[in-house]
Amino acid sequence: MAEYWVTAVRLNEQSRITHLKVCLNDPNSSDLGDPVQTTVYEVAKAIVQGNRFYTTQKNDGMYERKARVSLYLHSWPDDSRRDNLDNLPLF
Repeated sequence: MAEYWVTAVRLNEQSRITHLKVCLNDPNSSDLGDPVQTTVYEVAKAIVQGNRFYTTQKNDGMYERKARVSLYLHSWPDDSRRDNLDNLPLF
């Protein structure tokens, strides 16, 4: 099981997420590495296979894991709306 951090999203004309930029989180490294563009379908498939996805935000130059992403590509509720998928940077 791998853990991925979502750094940005792409929306279609109906404001629905179509693509995500994700980075594999290596627990042995402080660097996320280069993000890879993937589709909503591929992320959903990876979640079903047991992988976990989280939104991420930069704080003082370091990325922090934020809200967990569910199978239906929604962020799980927490105390902040800033880290929701629909509030991530667009690409």
